[in-house]
Amino acid sequence: MTQLLTLDNVSLSFDMGANSRYDALSGIRLQIAAGDRMGVLGANGSGKSTVSKTAVTRILKIFMMCAPAPSQELTLKKRPDQHL
Repeated sequence: MTQLLTLDNVSLSFDMGANSRYDALSGIRLQIAAGDRMGVLGANGSGKSTVSKTAVTRILKIFMMCAPAPSQELTLKKRPDQHL
């Protein structure tokens, strides 16, 4: 099947001040192929929304012709008749 979305080794940290960082995501890998259905499950505070927002942000940056950050790789393929 055609891969539509791939997240490879995506990490996200937040600066908490006083030389402290919070690793919200670490080493996330995700592949979504044409026809796949998926859901994101997890406890409160486990990063479900952060993963979703990170994926959407990366998709928007690609469509705005911005390169992904070197530590993150995201690829998106769409059919000409699809709209995001």
